[in-house]
Amino acid sequence: MFVKKLPFLFPVYIAIAVCFCLTFLGGVLALTVEPDEVWILMSTMKAFGISLPPTSALDNPVTTTGGLHFILHGLIARLWGDDILIHRLASIGVTLILLGVVFTLIERRVKDRVLAAAGTALFAAAPGFLLQASLATAEIIATTVFLLAALFWVRFGGRSVSMAILGGALFGLACATRMTCLSMLPAIVVWSVFAHRGWVARLIHPVLAVAVAVLVFVGCVAVYFYAFGD
Repeated sequence: MFVKKLPFLFPVYIAIAVCFCLTFLGGVLALTVEPDEVWILMSTMKAFGISLPPTSALDNPVTTTGGLHFILHGLIARLWGDDILIHRLASIGVTLILLGVVFTLIERRVKDRVLAAAGTALFAAAPGFLLQASLATAEIIATTVFLLAALFWVRFGGRSVSMAILGGALFGLACATRMTCLSMLPAIVVWSVFAHRGWVARLIHPVLAVAVAVLVFVGCVAVYFYAFGD
């Protein structure tokens, strides 16, 4: 409650978050190319039919699951080739969206923009965020999509079957981007059980959303392997 009495801290916390973003941008320029990063990008470019120099790294490629990371970086590779800086700048753009989503989630929950700014600054300071935000890996995109899906679910998920299906599709896209998101799907059911009163909103809608998310994930994997055969 002490923070609420100090509204001037809002620009301070925003400035801290901005400083972290500038640090992430510095990481784009300064960090060396990581093996996982280049391996996944090369696999994506191979799937999009972009010519690459012969390398044993693609004999058994690390493949994406057909998620948003694959689509985004495949299109970037089509337009700008293998320039690692462009791919990393795309991650910075998604990072800014992610921080905006975090601020919105906290502000809607606590109804206080000072606390929301403080939470966003703390989120930006999380260990490992510098590495993920500055590299062209899938974690930032998957986290952003999952939190957007969570925001949608909190506001609309329990209202109707159609909203539950749409929410499940968003969760499924997050899982298709990074399959570790599958482990977070039970949280949809747990939250709904405690947040709603009617049994339809508490059980039917979240179970339907989880089922749709799994189907979207499986569908993305199937489409990828069918289309590219890797």
